[in-house]
Amino acid sequence: MVKIMDNCKHETFIGYLDRQTADIQKTIALLVADERKDESDFEKIRANIFQIAKSVYQTSLKTFPEENARLEFLDSRLAMIAQSWKSALDKAKTHHDEVRVLQEQLKLDTMEEILKKRKEIWEVAE
Repeated sequence: MVKIMDNCKHETFIGYLDRQTADIQKTIALLVADERKDESDFEKIRANIFQIAKSVYQTSLKTFPEENARLEFLDSRLAMIAQSWKSALDKAKTHHDEVRVLQEQLKLDTMEEILKKRKEIWEVAE
């Protein structure tokens, strides 16, 4: 029973990441067609964050047999990545780099969205 629930949560999380990426890719295509390059560049950043989270999660699946260890790995890696973005955000603010501030904040907001969903998926069945 535990393996089935683990697999269901795994599929739900991967499915979420894939759907978000696909939806963003559609948005990017529309923005590019509408010659809105700046906005499409921001959406590309969001898509990359979802792919980063998927890659980290897939690594955790290959590396750790136990679900708790996988989640600890995922959370710690994503927190480490987010911390580097927080540092970059602070630096951009210091240098009054408005575009970079927006980019770094977008990364952090997207990561927060992913972590919220991750917790939602795993807390439901616990």
